[in-house]
Amino acid sequence: MTKKNSAPGSTFLVTSALPYANGDIHLGHLLEAVQTDVFVRFQKLRGTARCTYAPTIRTALRYKSSHETGDHAARVGGRNLQRHKSDYAGFNIGFDIFYTTDSPENRFYAELIYKGLRDKRLVEEKEISQYYCETDGRFLPDRFIKGTCPICSAVEQYGDVCEVCGSTYDPTDLKSPVCITCGKPPVLKKTTHLFCQALGTSGFSEHVCQVRRLGR
Repeated sequence: MTKKNSAPGSTFLVTSALPYANGDIHLGHLLEAVQTDVFVRFQKLRGTARCTYAPTIRTALRYKSSHETGDHAARVGGRNLQRHKSDYAGFNIGFDIFYTTDSPENRFYAELIYKGLRDKRLVEEKEISQYYCETDGRFLPDRFIKGTCPICSAVEQYGDVCEVCGSTYDPTDLKSPVCITCGKPPVLKKTTHLFCQALGTSGFSEHVCQVRRLGR
């Protein structure tokens, strides 16, 4: 971060990986949270920046825990929110904001951003192939699929990354995939997704580069 870009009164929004609401935090969350916490404390000690450190719980309409325990999704999310807060506090990691992504505020701004992009015709519909569990009756996110790594052949790996060799891949590259909730093989189905074209707009790439320079 340059002296020019760290003038008194500057405001930074700092966040780290968002823990899912369906379970406890793990060492990866702690590692990143500690690193982020060190950066925020440093900026506050300098007296040249006000930092808002805002990790949030990433929520969804349906949780893995809901299938396993029968608990309502809101109860699962609320219970784990308190567990996450307690676990981070145990490692002396502080937050200015600790909230959830299913909040009314987040929904308002998400819809506002989406409508702005849509009105500028920067949202494009595309048809893709995605794994679908016929037993659960839904399309499966990456973390709801396990199988054999297509690179190193390690078993019981998630649909986006191998925790043995570190390779990343598409869920459709996974060998012998199964749904983690019912254990049955999913089928490929066509589905329509929305893609944002903001990366191709003038000024966006320059803005991203400027943000990166501010973080140096």
